[in-house]
Amino acid sequence: MSPKNPMHPIPILSVFTSQHTPSRSDPSTASANLLQKINNDARIYPTRTLHEGVYSVRFVTSVFDCTRDDVMVTYDVKTELTNGAHSAPNP
Repeated sequence: MSPKNPMHPIPILSVFTSQHTPSRSDPSTASANLLQKINNDARIYPTRTLHEGVYSVRFVTSVFDCTRDDVMVTYDVKTELTNGAHSAPNP
């Protein structure tokens, strides 16, 4: 888990969330803007969620026929659209 992109709650099963927290920016606004960029890009379709008042981007993975490459495309898209503004995920 990256300190610049905290997950709320800790991932269990196939749903996880991440908040985009660039420096000098409101995390909720930054996360909403990132979600819009990702959905406009159209390679993946996360949704938004509020957990304990924290706006986050929600990702869902398939439990059937899901590969590591399927999951890693999320990281690739997020990195590309944030110009590399976050740390690499923990394997």
